[in-house]
Amino acid sequence: MDKKSIAARFRTLDFTNDRALNSVVFYGCVRNPLRMHSYYVMDLLHAKCHVIDVSAAYTLQNFYRRLQAVKNNNYVEYRHFATLRALFQDGTYGLKQFGLLVGSLLPHHVTHIGKQRFWIGTAGSHNALICDLGEKSVTSIVPTSEDDLLGPQIAYDKESNSIDLLTYDLRGHIRMGSVEPGLKNRFSIKRYHQDAGQVQTLWQGDINCFLVDGFRVTTDRRYAIFSDLRFALDDEHQFEPSSIYIVDLVEGRHWEIPGLKSSAHVEVDPDDPHVIYVSEHQIGIIIKDKVTESDKTKNKDLTWFATLGFVTKEVGAFVGVAAIHKYRITDSGPVRVATFTDGKDFVRATWHFVFKNKGRKYLGSISSPYIIIIDAETMTLHKKIKTGVMPLYGLQVSEDGEQFYCNSFFDFYIIDFDSGEVKAHFNLRKREKGKVFHVSAHTTRVDGFWESASSMG
Repeated sequence: MDKKSIAARFRTLDFTNDRALNSVVFYGCVRNPLRMHSYYVMDLLHAKCHVIDVSAAYTLQNFYRRLQAVKNNNYVEYRHFATLRALFQDGTYGLKQFGLLVGSLLPHHVTHIGKQRFWIGTAGSHNALICDLGEKSVTSIVPTSEDDLLGPQIAYDKESNSIDLLTYDLRGHIRMGSVEPGLKNRFSIKRYHQDAGQVQTLWQGDINCFLVDGFRVTTDRRYAIFSDLRFALDDEHQFEPSSIYIVDLVEGRHWEIPGLKSSAHVEVDPDDPHVIYVSEHQIGIIIKDKVTESDKTKNKDLTWFATLGFVTKEVGAFVGVAAIHKYRITDSGPVRVATFTDGKDFVRATWHFVFKNKGRKYLGSISSPYIIIIDAETMTLHKKIKTGVMPLYGLQVSEDGEQFYCNSFFDFYIIDFDSGEVKAHFNLRKREKGKVFHVSAHTTRVDGFWESASSMG
């Protein structure tokens, strides 16, 4: 892996928190607009918000690196603009330059990788950042080979201090995005040993996956799971089918779960490494000369929530009835055990995770402005909390399951599990200049973050 230090500004703000926990909550956003990434580390022990500001130029540098790879490999037939869209992932279906840039800049998945360090994968620029809060440093990470693209999410193993990650071939990615959508591209799952600085290949295979999103490894490190999030709609507003892929890292086999509607995120059961929870994200876009009111009547399960205008086209953004499926991985492949869905009362399952409260296991998810709490054993609704927060993006929960942590643009909320009341609200608007253009839905929580109460003032 190639590493490069980049400039960053570290600062600390105070916020109100009446319950001191040795935990932090981390999320990021794109700001001002598109010029800056800001990452917020909500310190629940000291009631402080640590902010890391990074220029978004590092993503553009990585774009340039990829475009140079296209040129160096003489991909003559792929050099038109439609080809370059493939490098920006979410532009596959015709979004124009501005939309491509927005999508590629999103700070997507965040993972704690030991000490006070966080790995941040961007949605479309195929590189990552390591933010070290203790050392006050930020490092850009890209694969050593110019033909390798890096997936946005990783899995970290504390015992071995190693990182499992996904890479895939640039040439195949360009061909799939431009001229050959049915192509099977080469994918690799690798293990990055941080102490030795070495990368080990665990698996390679050819599959028809284009828009990589989630990536998880089960607690026994046997199975790796990732998703192909294709969120295009056809003229009748039907979803292009997406898939989840499961790789057996011991025997080298892999399985596909096809036919999902905008499959996005995978959560692994903390108690049973053979159980996973898969979301149907249910968000789609359609590109037309003019998006009309009648368009939204073509699929009764979809709600039109935004229209973006570009030079020659309009982009209509829709959300639909979401679902979370529970699967068990068997020797002969994955078997669906149960499904949770709730019609128009459960749309765009932006994020979900497993947690426990008073000995019972739940799934937490979002259907803005609601927090959706699902009984993980029966896959039925336990309750909905109306937060009053619109739009509601990130969601996490305390280790004991008693508090939810939410973010929405410049605002951070702490909400009680039992009562649904807002226990704390931190408004960054009064402390920050500029605007938040997009907030990441992928919020992470780290327990035992500080070695002692005096680790940081």
